Amino acid sequence: MLKVLGYRNREINGMVLNVYHFLIPVAILLSLVLGVEGTRMVFTKNVATYKTYLEALIYPVSVLKLVLLVVVSYGISLLLLRGKIGKVSMVESLKDNRE
Repeated sequence: MLKVLGYRNREINGMVLNVYHFLIPVAILLSLVLGVEGTRMVFTKNVATYKTYLEALIYPVSVLKLVLLVVVSYGISLLLLRGKIGKVSMVESLKDNRE
């Protein structure tokens, strides 16, 4: 629909795709906290089975790997979506809106 209104692909990408950039830090923090707490709960519940206690530790290298994985996967998904937005024809967009 935005193509029909005269927006260029770069402007469409800015409005549609780039609005999710602020979610990346939230996703990283949330996954870090939930991952560590989930691991800690599993280790605590397995104390009786294994007769030993394992502590859930997090290392700076692990945090760096997490950040890198999330940013790279987000970048790849943006590239894939950017290609799809560029391929939408204006005729098809108008047909979809009339139905």
